[in-house]
Amino acid sequence: MDRNEAAGNRGHWLAFDVGGTFIDVLSFDRRTHRIHSTKHRSSRHATADGIRESIVEHLEAIHAAPGDVARLAHGTTLVTNLLIEGVCAKIGVITTRGFRDVLEIGRMRRPSLYDLNVDKPPPLAARARRLEVTERMDANGQVVVALDEDEVRAGAAALRDQGVGAIAVCFLHSYANPAHERRAAELLRERGACVCLSSEVSAEYGEFERFSTAAINAMSMPRTGRYFEELERCLRDLGINVPLEVMQANGGVISPEVAARFPVRLAGSGPAAGVAGAARLAVHAGIPRIVTFDMGGTSTDVGLAAEGEAAYASECHVQGYPVRGVGMDIRSIGAGGGSLAMLDRTGSLRVGPQSAGAEPGPACYDWGGSQPTVTDADLVLGFLDADRFCGGRMRLRDDLAVNAIKTRIADPCGVTVHAAAAGILRVAVTNMVGAVRNITMQKGHDPRDFALVAYGGAGPVHAAFVAAELRIPKVLILHDSGLLSAKGLLLTQYRVDIQRTFTKVLAEVGHAELTQLFEALEETAIAQLPSGLSGRSATQVRRILEACYEGQQSAIAIDMETFPVTEEELATIPTRLDDAFRRLFGFVPSGRRPQILHARVFAEHDPGVQPLLNAGLTERVRTSNPRFPEPTTERGVHFPDGGGSVRVPVFERNGLVDGHEVVGPAIIVEDFTSTVIAPGQRCRVIRDGSLLIEIPGVETAAAGH
Repeated sequence: MDRNEAAGNRGHWLAFDVGGTFIDVLSFDRRTHRIHSTKHRSSRHATADGIRESIVEHLEAIHAAPGDVARLAHGTTLVTNLLIEGVCAKIGVITTRGFRDVLEIGRMRRPSLYDLNVDKPPPLAARARRLEVTERMDANGQVVVALDEDEVRAGAAALRDQGVGAIAVCFLHSYANPAHERRAAELLRERGACVCLSSEVSAEYGEFERFSTAAINAMSMPRTGRYFEELERCLRDLGINVPLEVMQANGGVISPEVAARFPVRLAGSGPAAGVAGAARLAVHAGIPRIVTFDMGGTSTDVGLAAEGEAAYASECHVQGYPVRGVGMDIRSIGAGGGSLAMLDRTGSLRVGPQSAGAEPGPACYDWGGSQPTVTDADLVLGFLDADRFCGGRMRLRDDLAVNAIKTRIADPCGVTVHAAAAGILRVAVTNMVGAVRNITMQKGHDPRDFALVAYGGAGPVHAAFVAAELRIPKVLILHDSGLLSAKGLLLTQYRVDIQRTFTKVLAEVGHAELTQLFEALEETAIAQLPSGLSGRSATQVRRILEACYEGQQSAIAIDMETFPVTEEELATIPTRLDDAFRRLFGFVPSGRRPQILHARVFAEHDPGVQPLLNAGLTERVRTSNPRFPEPTTERGVHFPDGGGSVRVPVFERNGLVDGHEVVGPAIIVEDFTSTVIAPGQRCRVIRDGSLLIEIPGVETAAAGH
């Protein structure tokens, strides 16, 4: 039986996404094609027992047994939180003689060009724990100086005496030949050390970035390994006997064993499932080009996708440290429902990046929080239903929200509570607009060419305001948008990406050489997919050249469209590179030849998610009711334009079917979010049951031309 059959057409697919405020659990019944979802309170240090309790509650709610679970996927911010909170293991580094200080010297780059007070983050390992050994490879992988094994043994003893939890081995040019790193690892493991090799974590040139990635991986290994051991034990004790799948930053899933060995692949993976799921579902809804807008309790994450494929980046930064490895190109800012609103020393209103999180939470949660947050402002303005929050599991306290905003913002500023709440909303929207501009305009894209796909508990509440500011013509609210990251976990594919540094001027590269290189990378990638998957015919392979101009290091990804590689396609690469470079930077450098930096392969295997994509479609029919449905109720809402309170119709999303239209101002409520339609905007229910909001007075960039 292959793994697809094990996941089967029987039982439940179950996903649990652990965020900063809630644990979202979502299941898909393969027999009835029904989706069930629940939210549970999270904590900054969500434990395996807490996750177990959330799963038990969910299974009880859907009347299922642990043995009914046929597939299990997990999204976590564990590694990102370890780095942010500085609770990683103390590590040692063994490196080539003369390169002890690479981690501390870094690059001549400033995170903020004009801020003279910015400090570099501290080195990932103290200098006393960065040891040198005699060895040397050249850039072609040839041995220049043999590895001194006695120095490695002595280094292991010295680091053990300093109480390190893991050791990163970072030798010069190990990406070209990892033999010395592998031998050093053998010697270190003989002495019981937990070891990470830079050549295994990031087989790319660029010493600082590779060393940094290896160090972050090493310092995350002990805690990550213990976390997954405990979690898997809890799941086994519960009676769930299917393999656990763990979301990684590239939008695919890996096993807990691989995650424990390469935890750096999880850095920044928190929002990846939502982007992957939104990309696939948007194409299914007939909208191919999207900006994803995930606003949760602690942050807002935005990404870009076209034709179901999310944009990726081969490097990201976590707490100021570079991490090499493929991940979705996602920009995160501290603007979530729990973001704190406060007055700074000048009396100006600030929102975030500090967050109330789940402990103590927004004031209106009545969990002990007293500072005003974006969620408190949304409740005061009338955007949220106090009795319907979190599927009715929580009752929000209007009085606590009013008091927090009044005492901390309104009274000191001499304004009304509603004016202060509107100010909080406007500042939060401005922050989120900046994040979307960063991933669109600064990447050479016109926002008017995209639709904004909003999800997360707070995304649909604020999306219409963000889209209007950016002149994005449409907002798409998908099914289960309040738990789309959890749903995205079940829509992801098994995915492995393999790359190799391949520094050659394009004119010196032949199509046969590239074909051979891609074949080797493809074989390696497919071999790393989980065992038991059905054959190569069910696996998709994407081949990419990362190119630049001579003298540059910032690569631009160019998809290869034919395989085997042809001379005709190679001839198109200079033009495609020129076009991409001009879109990003507004010019093309003259007199510089195109150059290849890396070749990359993505191997993906679909576990059979089409039934989940189609879930609910068979139950939906075009309405025979009037085009404009009747609201279930109405309530007073204060929109941020300062026009005072207006009575707004409120609709139940479950009562809307294909063909219905809702004209703003209006609010559409569902269990885990609310969709706010601003005055003048129009929302209609499209074929797959998604909500499509049209922003008035905005046309696509192409139409404008």
